[in-house]
Amino acid sequence: MHVAFDIGNVLCHFDPTIYNKELHRMIHHDVRFIYWENVVPHLENMEKLDYLGMINRSKHLETTFRINNADYLNDIWNSTVTINNQMMNFLVKLKDAGVKIALLSNMGPDHAKYLREKYPELFDKTIQHLSFEAGAFKPSKLFYQSFLMSNEDFAGCVYLDDVKENIISGTKMKFDAIHFDLRDFEKPSELKKRLETIYDKITTGI
Repeated sequence: MHVAFDIGNVLCHFDPTIYNKELHRMIHHDVRFIYWENVVPHLENMEKLDYLGMINRSKHLETTFRINNADYLNDIWNSTVTINNQMMNFLVKLKDAGVKIALLSNMGPDHAKYLREKYPELFDKTIQHLSFEAGAFKPSKLFYQSFLMSNEDFAGCVYLDDVKENIISGTKMKFDAIHFDLRDFEKPSELKKRLETIYDKITTGI
C-alpha cells in the first residue's frame, strides 16, 4: 500500500496572494515593474530557479527587484503556508495502517528548511522527493522518473496533486493520479467524506 502527496493545497493550505501584493507594493517605485504583467515573467523564472535550488531566494529578490528587505518577503511567503489538521490526521491514519507515504513537491531549499522545522510531523516517516533535491520539477517527466528510479515500489500508486498539469504527467507515468485541492472543500465534513473514499482506494486498490 503506497500513496504519494503533493504538499501545497493538498496537505497544507497555501495562498500567495498576500505575498504577491506586498511584493508589488515594495517594487512599485521601480519603473520596470509598474505593471504586474512585467513582474510575472521574473517571478516565474525565480520560481523555476528556486525549485532547482539554484538561487538564494532573498538575494535574488534583492538583485532582481532592488528590494532591501527581502527576508521580510520570505517571512510573508512562509506565513501563507498553514497545516491542515484533517490532512495531518489522515497521514497518521495511513501510517498506522502500514501505508508507505511519499511527498512529491516543487520546493526550494529555503521553504523546505522552514517547513521541516515548523512542521516535522508532516515529514515524519515519509519519503521526500523535493524538486531542489531531485534536480527537476513538476510537471516534467524527469521529476517523476527520478522518483520511481529510487522507489520502484511506488509504481502505480495513488497520487494526489492540486495542479492539473501534474495530474496529467503523473497519469502518463502510470500513477493512479487524483486531482485534489483543499480549496475545493468548503466544509470539514466534505473533506472528511472525500478522504474516506481515498483511504479505501489506497488500502484496497479499488
